[in-house]
Amino acid sequence: DLYYRLNVVSIPVPPLRDRPEDIPTLVDHFLATRQLGPRRFAVAADAMAALVAYDWPGNVRELANVVERAQILAERDTITVDDLPESVAHAAGP
Repeated sequence: DLYYRLNVVSIPVPPLRDRPEDIPTLVDHFLATRQLGPRRFAVAADAMAALVAYDWPGNVRELANVVERAQILAERDTITVDDLPESVAHAAGP
């Protein structure tokens, strides 16, 4: 009964792997809304390429977690491939 009460309007949203063009916008959104500390982070071009190339089996939630992790591990104000998890970093190739 709860499912049918909540399921008034269904909005189909394709998985993130089917819409890689959305990834840079989502990354910018997460960097703006989930900022850790006073620093405002940017993403290096090769790191963004790796983020776009990854399949994202965990969808948007996984992307949000990767961006948060990268902010924590980044030594400077720019997130690099080295700040990404190994599986994501290797998605764009060697």
